[in-house]
Amino acid sequence: MTLLSGLRGITGQLGGMAGIPLPSRTPTQKGFAKTLTTADFFTTAVTTVSTDFTKLGEYTVPAQQAVRWGYGSAGLPDNQGYMYILLEDNAGVHPTVQGVIRLIQANAQETRSEVVFEERTDALAGSTTDRQQMIPLPEQTQFDLVGENSLLIIQFKPDTSVTVSATAISTIIRLPVTVYQ
Repeated sequence: MTLLSGLRGITGQLGGMAGIPLPSRTPTQKGFAKTLTTADFFTTAVTTVSTDFTKLGEYTVPAQQAVRWGYGSAGLPDNQGYMYILLEDNAGVHPTVQGVIRLIQANAQETRSEVVFEERTDALAGSTTDRQQMIPLPEQTQFDLVGENSLLIIQFKPDTSVTVSATAISTIIRLPVTVYQ
């Protein structure tokens, strides 16, 4: 054991005792799969503009938990998470809204953030039941875990400016995450 690896072990234990999960690429505990939905991110309509990314919503990591976008392994397709996002216009002018979605993880103050995934909505709205028409999102282990009070953020840049509906009937968001506690 080197001095550096010994210090990593000590700091990890101190963080755990304080109830604050430390960011890590290799957690020691086992995580469980969870699917975040529209209601986890936002509950009111959001006005977006075609010239910039707008925050549709955010999920705050609960106390004594750490989270990472996605779940499962790309090596085991039946075990990994799959995404589905269908956004609809609040006014009904453009029933299905097209554009680019970003999945971001950030600290609580949003002074540090990382884009984890970016894709067009037409690719993300394939099917709610057929995995062959869904985009997989295995656990994104190349990114650090985000701890309590940190944020998982959805940003959207529409092809045309629009107000996105927040009702569960018209806008459907299903995003896999791995939760550690």
